[in-house]
Amino acid sequence: MKFDVRCIPCLLNQTLKVMDNSGLKLSPMDKKGLLDHVMVLLKGSKVMGQLPAKTGRDVYMLIGEYLQNPDIYKEAKNRSNEEARQLYPIAKAKVASSTDPLKTAANVAIIGNLIDLGTNHHGDLQAEIDALRLDVDHFDTLKAELARAKSLLYIADNAGEVFFDKIFLEEIARGFRIKITYAVRAGPIINDATMEDAQLAGIDQLATIIEGTQSPGVMLDEASPDFIRAYNTTDLIIAKGQGNFEALSEQPKYENLFFLLMAKCEIMEEYFHVPIGSAILAHWRRM
Repeated sequence: MKFDVRCIPCLLNQTLKVMDNSGLKLSPMDKKGLLDHVMVLLKGSKVMGQLPAKTGRDVYMLIGEYLQNPDIYKEAKNRSNEEARQLYPIAKAKVASSTDPLKTAANVAIIGNLIDLGTNHHGDLQAEIDALRLDVDHFDTLKAELARAKSLLYIADNAGEVFFDKIFLEEIARGFRIKITYAVRAGPIINDATMEDAQLAGIDQLATIIEGTQSPGVMLDEASPDFIRAYNTTDLIIAKGQGNFEALSEQPKYENLFFLLMAKCEIMEEYFHVPIGSAILAHWRRM
């Protein structure tokens, strides 16, 4: 999808949230100064034709420079990873006891995109897995494609979520003879997963880990050679999160591309014809 005018207040609100959670003692004038810089960037004539991932990347790079911290969500990512690490055995046990472990594992991966890691969800996770209903449900198609595919490119979203991705990848590896490549961000951007996060979760025991771009959604025109090679040669792609959807949905419809995400804004609500907060497992060819 292309940048929408409704993305502008969203990015301004994100900027305010970053400042409020930065731990810095910022005066009202400091905050206004950063917002002024962001608004100048968003006034540019090119933003309306850009991918939201590019505009988001530019905004967060500007925020990092202004606050003199290139990894402003590092502590939040560490907290998310620690909570997800503790939740991992609970989710793993839920999958093991399921009558359909692969589908439950897919739901667990989507739950990772739904819950707010960093708050205490220890007592709620099993109930959330049971309660999850996919408003766009192309799981049966995904299962059939996994049976045919020899290679899978799995594009990660956030830190913390990587532990839930691991559970899904473990079930895929257990049920199918398939080579897995796991793509993360090429550097810190918001709370997105990087190489460090994936290795912490033990993804390297299941997959080859590669880097894509340092942006909240992988952009093919800036992606690493390793990513482009994997993207162009893999049999099947699973992309997590709204940022990856925003970026990859502008590409020609890849035959076997699946999106796992939560509809987090009215633009997603309109695109998928589902309420905000809906869980989505969508085969891009069918959309």
